[in-house]
Amino acid sequence: MKKLLISSLILLTFASCSNNEDVLEDVLNETLYHVEVLTLPEQIIPNKEEKFEFQIITNNGEIQKVFEIMHEKLMHLVIVRKDLQEFQHLHPTIDPKTGIATANITFPTSGPYRMFFEFTPEYQSSITLDIDIGGNTSFQPQELEISKEATQKIGDYEVTYNFPKIIKTNEEIEYSLEVQKNSQPVTDLENYLGAKGHSIILKEGSLIYVHTHPKNNEDLTFGTNFTEPGKYKIFTQFQHNGKIMRAEYVVEVVENTDLEKTDSESAPAMNHPGH
Repeated sequence: MKKLLISSLILLTFASCSNNEDVLEDVLNETLYHVEVLTLPEQIIPNKEEKFEFQIITNNGEIQKVFEIMHEKLMHLVIVRKDLQEFQHLHPTIDPKTGIATANITFPTSGPYRMFFEFTPEYQSSITLDIDIGGNTSFQPQELEISKEATQKIGDYEVTYNFPKIIKTNEEIEYSLEVQKNSQPVTDLENYLGAKGHSIILKEGSLIYVHTHPKNNEDLTFGTNFTEPGKYKIFTQFQHNGKIMRAEYVVEVVENTDLEKTDSESAPAMNHPGH
């Protein structure tokens, strides 16, 4: 095993901020952190369980040891293959004396992966860091295909994604999931990690990361805002009868030309001097 030091920029959870002033205040108040990887194999061997150990380090070199509970866990570790064909959502254990976090990970395939670390340091806002692991020069990424069928089978369940027909950038939208079992609506979904569901949205290529939750505690209705055009994959997890399920869906987001037109129309007219 090899000790690595991998720095990462903070990704702020803008969904929790009401305006740009709030975002700026969070940036000014938050401490910078990075992930120090302690144990990790140099090469990923598919289907072999590996022990992954790491620490969260502050920008002044101190080990972060105290974390607040966030959605019933001290830390959420989301792992995706960089072409978004593989997904895991784990919860590392953290030794309060050393700050060493541990997770046992089995990678189903080789190829580069990105890890996202969600946590809340004591007395601070939630933070998301990311690192890349397992680079493989022979890896051939698979292109995302837009989902053509809204309904998918997950065992005895049928899950239907409901999205607007056209999704534009910088426009707040709602999307929902309907769950049926044996063709009957499921109305008694259980809380999973403190919410009726969790949706993690990732953009193809840049892997822009958004973690969102239902707008109420009654059904799987989510709200989000896509800032860039492109393809996005949505991984939604929920629980019924003690079983955790995941439904995946790919959408394409187009540039919002209406905003450009509005900006153009509202721009003041330029006075040109006569010749």
